Amino acid sequence: MKKYRIKEGLVTRDIKGVYFVIDIHDRHFYRNKKVSAVNAMAYTTINYANDLKEFDEEDLAKHIYTNLKEPKISYEQIVNDMKTFIDSLIEKGWVYVI
Repeated sequence: MKKYRIKEGLVTRDIKGVYFVIDIHDRHFYRNKKVSAVNAMAYTTINYANDLKEFDEEDLAKHIYTNLKEPKISYEQIVNDMKTFIDSLIEKGWVYVI
């Protein structure tokens, strides 16, 4: 299984329940070109992945599954969702394969 890492300089912020991700190494972030609003699940997942330093789909899926109060979807579906989520982060340049 591939391992991933969050790009250095990626900062998350919760401003009164509105979640943002900012790439501080992008010189245009101050013009809102690289400020992205995300939902609470993405915010939490990105922060957790950053805390881990290195992660894979299973690491993120375990964290989400154990924190769901009443899981209505299977663990396997969460793993598949994490693969899709990681792919989207790679496309944005926020995550890379190590």
